[in-house]
Amino acid sequence: MKFGVNTFIWSDRFDDRVESLLPAIRDGGFDEVKVPLFRASDFPAARIRKGTAASDLACTVCSVLTTGLSLISSDAEVRRNTRTSDEWKWAIERNQQMGPVPAAHQVTLAIEPLNRFETYFLNTAQDVGESPAHEEKR
Repeated sequence: MKFGVNTFIWSDRFDDRVESLLPAIRDGGFDEVKVPLFRASDFPAARIRKGTAASDLACTVCSVLTTGLSLISSDAEVRRNTRTSDEWKWAIERNQQMGPVPAAHQVTLAIEPLNRFETYFLNTAQDVGESPAHEEKR
């Protein structure tokens, strides 16, 4: 079993403070860190890779789609507070389209449902396995 820690504990970005903590995180018994990614254009991937490698830590990324970004909507204003069969289909299509890019860089793409209602789309593990069409049949 491996243990990881989310760097949200210290900062909402990978900055000097978080980077300086990496050796202590490893010394504290953790095997990996999870770093936030809000906008890919601002993500210091090379710096993170260098810092985690130097501290012998694996790294995962948690991403939150910020305002104006959505994998499931062609119009975020219209679809902001809904979850439809179309949205489910669009989410699957977009994630499948992204699949080859991370794989080419030895990155695993995963979805983490949050049971804190921070999102309306996937809040529980059950949501991940069931489409809205399936729910309508119950």
